[in-house]
Amino acid sequence: MGDLIMTLVNWIGNRSLHTRLIIYFVIVAIVPILIVGFVSYTLSMKIIKERAMQFSQQMVDQVAGEIDNLLLDTYKVSTMVAEDPTIQQVLRQPMETNVSKRYSTDLTLDPRLTYIQSSYRDEFFGFYVLADNGGKYKSNFYTVKNYDLRYSDWYLKIINSKDPVWFGTHVGSFAVETVD
Repeated sequence: MGDLIMTLVNWIGNRSLHTRLIIYFVIVAIVPILIVGFVSYTLSMKIIKERAMQFSQQMVDQVAGEIDNLLLDTYKVSTMVAEDPTIQQVLRQPMETNVSKRYSTDLTLDPRLTYIQSSYRDEFFGFYVLADNGGKYKSNFYTVKNYDLRYSDWYLKIINSKDPVWFGTHVGSFAVETVD
């Protein structure tokens, strides 16, 4: 390393005064600028990285809170539907064989479910109540699937559980006709 410096000094010393001034200017001006630039880049990168991590953590916390609130509201509204006396009265009766009386029951429960849905979040697309007697009630305009849903795997899982049952995301709906 010492030999390299001596060779560099001798090389510079053999140049004209004009060339030496330019070389010394480059050494005195450019090298500190490069050092300051590198240090500022490193510090800025560190600060940006820390802020990005903080922002990411805040976003994750916010989304987790929103999901918790959505699930809590889902549980509350499900309990509200399950404990509603009007709904329970219909669910405890045998299914009407008379079509006009069955339609009258639909006209009673569907608006009741729509009212409950409207009093909660916009994220709730609809509520569907499937009765043990075969009744199918809803809070929106979608048509409930036209087969006996009481024998579906997901329905049996709900019926056989004492606790709330949560399903993961999936394409389509378990209960209504949708375009998959």
